[in-house]
Amino acid sequence: MSKIISNALIKYNKFSKKLSPAQIILLSFLLVIILGSILLFLPISQLPGVNVSYLDALFTSTSAVCVTGLTTLVTASTWSLFGKFILLCLIQIGGLSIITFLTYFAVHLGKKVTIKERLTLQATFNSSNLNGMVRMVLLVIRGTLICEGIGAFVLFIFFLSNNLPWNQAIFYGLFHAISAFCNAGFDIIGDQSLMPCSFSFTLNLVIIILIIVGGIGF
Repeated sequence: MSKIISNALIKYNKFSKKLSPAQIILLSFLLVIILGSILLFLPISQLPGVNVSYLDALFTSTSAVCVTGLTTLVTASTWSLFGKFILLCLIQIGGLSIITFLTYFAVHLGKKVTIKERLTLQATFNSSNLNGMVRMVLLVIRGTLICEGIGAFVLFIFFLSNNLPWNQAIFYGLFHAISAFCNAGFDIIGDQSLMPCSFSFTLNLVIIILIIVGGIGF
C-alpha cells in the first residue's frame, strides 16, 4: 500500500511542477469529483432496484467534495453501504482537501515537501505565512481525527441505545460525525434527515458542536 502511495506521489510531484498552486488545487478537486462520480455510478454503489443516472452521480459527488449538502437523491434509500462509504470518503477529502492528504502521506513516507508544495498548501489554507505549513497539515489531520473520533463515539452510543445493531451504529456514528464536522449536510438516517432524532438533546448537541468546530477550522 505504501509503495502505491509513494509511486502516486512521485507522479503527482512531476506533474504538479508544470502547474501553479491555484491550478493544482482546482485540478485536484476536479479529479476527485470525477473519480467519485464514476464510483457512485457503479451498480455496486446503489441499492438493488435503484438506477442512478450519471448526472445524479456527478451532482452527488460534486456536492460531497464541495461539502454543500445539496442532493438530488435521498442518500439513505439510494446508496448501498459501498456507495455511502464512497460518499464518506468524498466528504472527508473535500473537507480537508486532497492536497492536505497528499502532504500528510508524503511527510510520513519521508518525502521532502518542496517550496512549490508549501505554496500550494498556503493557497489551500488561505494563509498569509508560508512558514509552518507542514506543521499546520499535521495539526489539521490530527485535530480532525480527534474531533471526529470523539463525535463518532458519542453518536455510536446514541445509535446503539436506540436499538441499532452495533456494526450499523458504528457506521452511523462515523458517517454523521464526519459529515457534521466537514459541514457536508449529508445524512443516512432516512427521508426526513435528522427530524426523527429531534427528541435527542445528546445527538443535537454533538452535531451542533461538530458543525461549529469544523466551521471555525484550525
